[in-house]
Amino acid sequence: MMGNYKKVKIKTRKLKKFVLLLIFSFTLYVISNLVLISPNLQNIPFAAAQPTRSEIRGVWMTNNDLNIMRDRRKLNDSLTQLKRLNFNTIYPVVWNSGYAMYPSATAQKIGIQNFLFKGTQGQDILADVIAQAHSQGLLVIPWFEFGFMAPTTSELAVNRKNWLTVKRDRGLNSINEDGEVVWLNPFHPEVQEFITNLVLEVVSNYDVDGIQFDDHMSLPKEFGYDDYTINLYRKEALLKNQACALSRRRIASKPKLLPKVVSQAKDSKPIPQPSPQNCLIIPTEPSINADDPNWVKWRANKITEFMVRLNKVVKQKNPKAIFSVSPNYFDFAYKEQLQDWVAWVRQDIVDELIVQAYRPDLQGFLNLINRPEIETTRQKTLTGIAVLSGLRTNPAPIRQIQLQVQAVKERNLGLSFFYFSSLWNYGPEPIAERQTQFRSFLSSPIRNNDFGPLIN
Repeated sequence: MMGNYKKVKIKTRKLKKFVLLLIFSFTLYVISNLVLISPNLQNIPFAAAQPTRSEIRGVWMTNNDLNIMRDRRKLNDSLTQLKRLNFNTIYPVVWNSGYAMYPSATAQKIGIQNFLFKGTQGQDILADVIAQAHSQGLLVIPWFEFGFMAPTTSELAVNRKNWLTVKRDRGLNSINEDGEVVWLNPFHPEVQEFITNLVLEVVSNYDVDGIQFDDHMSLPKEFGYDDYTINLYRKEALLKNQACALSRRRIASKPKLLPKVVSQAKDSKPIPQPSPQNCLIIPTEPSINADDPNWVKWRANKITEFMVRLNKVVKQKNPKAIFSVSPNYFDFAYKEQLQDWVAWVRQDIVDELIVQAYRPDLQGFLNLINRPEIETTRQKTLTGIAVLSGLRTNPAPIRQIQLQVQAVKERNLGLSFFYFSSLWNYGPEPIAERQTQFRSFLSSPIRNNDFGPLIN
C-alpha cells in the first residue's frame, strides 16, 4: 500500500507541474495574441527615455554655441541652467556650412570632410550633448540647419558641382543672412540620397528624440533651371498631358457616365457631368517666370514628395522620433522658398512645427503669429513660435522678448528661442536679471492643443 501511495504521490507532483506549465504557456499565448490583435495595444508608442511634453519650451544651440557644446563643464553648467529655468528641449546644430558636426561616414565617403569636430576632451560632441541633456530631463532634437544650402567655398560646393542647381541665367550663387551660398538640387536623386543618409546616421547612431529641419530645407524660387530639373519637368509634363489627352478622349466618347435616374433624382441638386476641362494641359517647358503658379507648384510638390519619403525612412528606423520643422510663415515659405509646409502637416509628416517670427516690433510679430494657418496647424500637431532672443550684433531687450512671449502664451502656443548664447549673454540687461525673467516666462504652463497633462 505504501509503495502504491508513493507512486501516486509522484504522479500527482508530475501532474501538478504539467498543469502549471500549461497555465504558464497559455498565459504567454494570450498576452502575445493580445499584443498582436488589440488595436489599442498596437498603438502604444515605444517607451521614451525622456518625459512627454505638453508644450514646446526650447532653444537652439547654434554654431555660435560650439565653444559651449565642446566643453563638458560649460555644457553641464548651461544645461543645468536651462533645466532650472524650465526649458524642456534643445536643438543642437549637426549640419552647418556643408559639414557634419559629428563623425559622419557619409560626408567622408564622398570626400567633402576629412576632419572631425571633437570636444576639448576628445569626445564626440553630439553624443555628449545627448547624454548630459537627457540626464537633466531635456529632449534633444538635432537640427540640420543648412538643409540644401552650402557656402560657395565648401568642399561640398566645389567637389559636387553636378549636385548644384542654377538660376535661369545659369547663376549658382545667392546671398542671404549666411553670406554667399549655393543650393543643392533638391530634385536630384543623389542629393536626396546624401541628405537621407546624413539624417539616418544621426537617427541610427545616437539616442536622439527626433530631428529638425528649418527654412533651408527648401529652394529659393529663382532656382531650378539646371539641366536635370528641366528634363525631369519636361518628362513629367509630357506624361501628365498624355494622360489628360487620353482622359479627354474617353470622356468625349462617353459624355453621360452617370445613369439618368441618378442625375435627375428628386429633391436634389443636379450632379455635374464630368468635363474634359477638369483635366488641364500644362506647359511642357518650365516657365521663364519664377513666380509662375504651375512652376512654383511643381517644384514645391517635388520637395514635399522627398520630405514624405524622408519622414518614412526616419520612422522606420525610429518610430518615436519627433519629425520637427521650423519654417518661415507660410505665404513667404511657399511663394519664395517653394516650401509647402502646410501640405507636410496635412500629410501627417510633421510631429512638431515651430514657425519663425523674428520681428523686433510687436505689431510685426503679432501679424505673423495671428496668421490662420498657425491656428489650423495647432489643431493637428504640436505647434510653437520661434522668438528671437537676440544676436551678437543686435541684442534684444528683455522687454521686447517679454511682450512676444506673452502674446504667444495667450494664443496657447509653445516657444523656442533663437539662440542659446543670446538668451542672457548679449542682452543690454545684466545676466542675472535676464535669467530671472526667462524663468518667469516659463514658470506657468503653456497650454498647447491639450497634448497630455500640463507640466510646470
